[in-house]
Amino acid sequence: MTTVSLASSRSVRLQQGTGRGPGVLLIAGVFALALVFGVGFAWSRTELVHAAMKTGELRREERSLEMREKELLTEISALKNPARIERDARKRLGLMPRSPAQVLQVKPEIMRRVFGEPAKEDS
Repeated sequence: MTTVSLASSRSVRLQQGTGRGPGVLLIAGVFALALVFGVGFAWSRTELVHAAMKTGELRREERSLEMREKELLTEISALKNPARIERDARKRLGLMPRSPAQVLQVKPEIMRRVFGEPAKEDS
């Protein structure tokens, strides 16, 4: 406690701070800092969980697309199968293998006379 004398011979006592002011401010600062770090940590964990979920979704989609690719490659292989093509040609289009009587052989000189000389390809 500090005593101050005034000219009128009265004493006025002034109380100095009890020491609690800076301590409370320090505690409030530490609390605020801890709160900021806590919120930042929680946010980063939330982002990590979201990223992990997205990664899982993308992996599932990748597996699904790989399976679809295998199915399509199998389908392409089946569609290119000569036996299947022949079967479909017979059933759907009514096509039959040609007989020797259906084959006409044209002599090269007749082809040249009708169509002209074949175009020369540039090498």
